[in-house]
Amino acid sequence: MKSKIKVFASFCLVVGICLLVGCGAKSEPIGKLAGVEGKVDVKPASAEAFATAAVQQQVFTGDSIRTSDDAKAEIQLISDNSRIVLSSNTYLEVRNFSEKDLRQMNGIAIYKISPQNKELKIHTPSGMATVLGTTLRIDVSDKE
Repeated sequence: MKSKIKVFASFCLVVGICLLVGCGAKSEPIGKLAGVEGKVDVKPASAEAFATAAVQQQVFTGDSIRTSDDAKAEIQLISDNSRIVLSSNTYLEVRNFSEKDLRQMNGIAIYKISPQNKELKIHTPSGMATVLGTTLRIDVSDKE
């Protein structure tokens, strides 16, 4: 009986510690900024404000990326080297990448998605597009 109590107490201790420290809750990167031209900013999910982006900077679920006038950013996805190219004045949120869920709020983005990375969902203020392993350009403006 004492050994069962010890095992149960040990289990509870391990679970409690995992809950307190998050059990290594730091998420894995979904990609990196393979290219940055001009003023590009990234707001990590855990941050309150945007900061200047850098080439090779990792991108995580929950991050937001914005480009300003005459700027460009290229995101290379880790899973299969698919690429997302953001033109100037574009705002992209990586909502939940495990569910392949992105939100493009404005601007022009070109999605070069490999066939292995199926069903990438891009939400816009006007609707949703699904990329099925191809190249797709989405232009979100005030008019369309």
